[in-house]
Amino acid sequence: MKVILAGYNIEHELLEELGKGRRVLPTPETIAAAYARISRSDKSVDELRSEARKEVARSRKSNQTIVFEMGHHSIAEHAVFNFDIIGISRLASEALEHHRLNAYTEKSQRYVSLTDDFVVPAELEADEFRDEFVSTVRTQNRYYHLLFERLLQYQKEKHPGRASEPGLENAAKEDARYITSLATRTQLGMTVNARNLELMVRRFAASELAEVRQLGQELCAQASAVAPSLLLFCGASDYDTRTALRVREFAATFMTPAFPRRPKNFIAHSASDVTLVDYTPNADNKLLAAMMHSSSKASFAECQARVERQTLARKKEVFKLVCQDLAAYDAVLREFEHLYVSFELVLSASCFAQLKRHRLMTLTCQPYNPTVGWTIPVSVAEIKEHRNFKDMLAQTEEAYEHIAATNPAAAQYVLTNAHQRRCLVTLNARELYHICRLREDMTAQWDIRDIASRMVEQARHVMPLTLTLASGKDAYPKLFAELYGHPPAVTSLELPASRPLPQECRSFGPSEPAESGQDVTKAGAAKPAPRKSRKPKTRKG
Repeated sequence: MKVILAGYNIEHELLEELGKGRRVLPTPETIAAAYARISRSDKSVDELRSEARKEVARSRKSNQTIVFEMGHHSIAEHAVFNFDIIGISRLASEALEHHRLNAYTEKSQRYVSLTDDFVVPAELEADEFRDEFVSTVRTQNRYYHLLFERLLQYQKEKHPGRASEPGLENAAKEDARYITSLATRTQLGMTVNARNLELMVRRFAASELAEVRQLGQELCAQASAVAPSLLLFCGASDYDTRTALRVREFAATFMTPAFPRRPKNFIAHSASDVTLVDYTPNADNKLLAAMMHSSSKASFAECQARVERQTLARKKEVFKLVCQDLAAYDAVLREFEHLYVSFELVLSASCFAQLKRHRLMTLTCQPYNPTVGWTIPVSVAEIKEHRNFKDMLAQTEEAYEHIAATNPAAAQYVLTNAHQRRCLVTLNARELYHICRLREDMTAQWDIRDIASRMVEQARHVMPLTLTLASGKDAYPKLFAELYGHPPAVTSLELPASRPLPQECRSFGPSEPAESGQDVTKAGAAKPAPRKSRKPKTRKG
């Protein structure tokens, strides 16, 4: 066996510095071109990469032929990009993170105090309601700061022994943010391969929002500058442009007369709706049959027939056999993915921002609409600010109605994190376990914790055995003990001891200065200055 580290992410600025004096800046296209030849060449992979690096123009031509003429698009997945995305709106970030096969890390409104920075959508620049939009968002932001101060004081009075803890400040931030708009600016880091990036750019080109279209253009321009052979079809297709509009126009007549609206005078936990709308029939039997199928030589029909003849007690014994070493941090077996549940959710924009991060499920949503309702945190009522909060929502919705008369898509920007939307979500039992481990835990934010617990509660009615151990991490030891009569072998995860880096990993980049007390060799690697021998330091965590 031979394993070679072929590449890894490094920053573009460092690549530019390393590439000074070269005619061509290093590009991920050469790896894509080299890997494309693996299936039809006797040469070793590292030889193919070496050849591709020496002939970048040929590599680019090869990519265009193989990916776009021959249709082997998976080759483009070997080229990976990292993007800093700064200053987009919360609404645009939802369009971005709608694409599931990428990695995102976004600024959290729970932990970072918000400024008054927000996006004025291009659609409103020449609109008669631009000033009303700006005035409304600024009023929301002023109220956010007032709420934060009052909520922080409330938290300190409620928990006098913890007044200096950052957790109290975070609790105040996470509830105050419910009054801020979807126009609020955010930032995130994104990692995406070329194949998914091209799809994103094409979909963004068909967006109703000018900000999202501009985002797609910026992404395409940045990536095309270093990998032009892997992003070719970046324009909007008729399918992406016309389908949603066509279906929406049909639904407008198909769904008349209008259904009664939900009441929207909600505060906190009563606000969200969770409705189980579909599920795998005979789910527990199917799970056990899937376990037997992957562990035997029998057909699935035979496994299913055998399972169905067993008593409930016997089935429980099989489940216990499967999960007896399951720890809170373990993912349940892949066989759980054969079972699914579908829910209709009505949830706040704040809660949706957390739910959307679980990308191994199918999530489709209606646009934000103030008629659906809103969620007001309990803490806002406890400090007697709920009436002022509702007045702010009423002012927001008045602005929304004015803007929506001519541009309903752009009107969403003025709505707040408290406003709700309807979503349809389908996920397998394995992903449901993952969600409840994170989101049902007491450390999770209260809004998403409420949603997760009700999803599990309703799903248990149709797959009780399958979800026997579904809970937050904090409750898992108790559930496990109830099933097995003893706690799990591991109740808390201990990090391994730190280990020193190999010598070859201790060098610095060409522009990175050495630490004080170190000499730099001609090759740019740092070597310690002579000093007394002592034990190496370890880094906690």
